[in-house]
Amino acid sequence: METTATGELELAYLQKLDRYNYFATVLAVLVITFSLFWMLFHIGGDYGTTVLGNVAYVLSAVLAAIWCLTTAHRARYGIVPLPQRHQLAWLLIGLGLIANALGGACSYAGISSSVPSTSHRYLTQHRSPNYGNWL
Repeated sequence: METTATGELELAYLQKLDRYNYFATVLAVLVITFSLFWMLFHIGGDYGTTVLGNVAYVLSAVLAAIWCLTTAHRARYGIVPLPQRHQLAWLLIGLGLIANALGGACSYAGISSSVPSTSHRYLTQHRSPNYGNWL
């Protein structure tokens, strides 16, 4: 992979990125720890645990999407630009996480599509014979 840095790459920029990485790590650890203890000790009963699980799912997908889209933006307009295929990869991962978060929010809100959906029917009809080949 060949990358080039612009003249703006300085120690202050690298320190700022280091602080962002530290913040992201601390936030991820706090969300995971809080969710783990909540679910382990059933705080709020079964209903509270279910609600927290759904909210944590959506929250983690939104946080991951924000971080992926930030990475895509930095890869495009940042000091160290990445090749277009890496920019596109980060963008598509971020958009996929947004779709995942929206799906989780719709599921939590009770908005559901027809079950089984068209994609489920397609995968059931066309992929089932291949499962035998994997065994």
